[in-house]
Amino acid sequence: MQSDFVMTSVIPPVQSKAALDSLDQLEQWTHLLDSQFRIPGTNIRFGLDPLIGLIPGVGDLASFLVSAWMVAVMSKHGIRAQVIVMMMANVVVDLVIGSVPVLGIFVDVSLKANRRNLRLLRKHYQEGKYQARLGTVLLVFVLTIGAVVGLFIWGLVALVQAIF
Repeated sequence: MQSDFVMTSVIPPVQSKAALDSLDQLEQWTHLLDSQFRIPGTNIRFGLDPLIGLIPGVGDLASFLVSAWMVAVMSKHGIRAQVIVMMMANVVVDLVIGSVPVLGIFVDVSLKANRRNLRLLRKHYQEGKYQARLGTVLLVFVLTIGAVVGLFIWGLVALVQAIF
């Protein structure tokens, strides 16, 4: 007798097929950005995030935007505002510290903000607290993105002015 129960490795309580598909895509993106490759002879894994960060200025911002997009996709399926704030804090810390030359590469390899966010999401769903009003989540998300992008642009302008 075969059971119709299918257990996913992502998040059990999610109801719709669209939500499960989105979460499976997030798992793939997380793996690609945070743990796709392994340093031979070690257990140290890293993804495209530190590699993209090697492109001065633009790389860290691009990585931030992808990570922020992932948080937005996660939030579509009902997350409390506090969890969104914690997730965005992970992404912002990754951007700020990851922007520091040389140190940023090591932080990107060890911090793995997207992996942390996926763990937060799993815990949140497993606790059964996955109902939120989209307006609150969207407001928190937009304000965070706007503030970080604005600060990043301000920092680049200040850097260019200091150089010239």
